Amino acid sequence: MSELQIFFLVSGIGTLVFLSIPMTVSPLWWAKHLRWPEESPTNLTLYLGRSLGALGLSLGVVGIIAALTNDIPPLFLLLVVLIGTSATLVHLYGALRKIQPLTETIEILIYGAWTLWGLSLYWKGS
Repeated sequence: MSELQIFFLVSGIGTLVFLSIPMTVSPLWWAKHLRWPEESPTNLTLYLGRSLGALGLSLGVVGIIAALTNDIPPLFLLLVVLIGTSATLVHLYGALRKIQPLTETIEILIYGAWTLWGLSLYWKGS
């Protein structure tokens, strides 16, 4: 298995297990386990949580299929890098404003490392 396939397999499984499935099924359970303060949820909160979870489900499944079939379009890799960059910046903003729990701030390192790994693969032309 190539490094690019490993990248997408790890990314796909990680996204499904730690973000997408929990967030789609129960956004407030997911938020509680990441130490977000418990507030009265609104329909908008639940809608946005499930929407983000569903998007992550789609990306995770496509990532796993891409890894297992070794059919990975360069634009999909670029999309993943851009999502990782955006996630890093969103978490950095939350950390600087002190509006998120520590667990979310720690994710800056995870998203940043993931983005750099994907970017290195993109530059290699994998």
